[in-house]
Amino acid sequence: MRNLHDAAMSFAANSALGSGDRVATLDISYQTRCAVEPNTELHVRADVVRLTRQIAYLESTVSNHEKAMSRAIATFVVRRKNG
Repeated sequence: MRNLHDAAMSFAANSALGSGDRVATLDISYQTRCAVEPNTELHVRADVVRLTRQIAYLESTVSNHEKAMSRAIATFVVRRKNG
């Protein structure tokens, strides 16, 4: 699920930025709350908690319809197109 969290948070961060601006992962912390059964339909949600000029703080949750299966918090460096 780590790649799922990282990808979801990258998409969320990039959607909050201007054209040409990008992010790169600095740090991620994961919490696995329970095992995922095979063929379980999962949903992921990533949110930008705070966006500054140089740093973005994000969190994401992977859940089934009933409960959170995994959670992550991350810090991304923001690379602005116009310095």
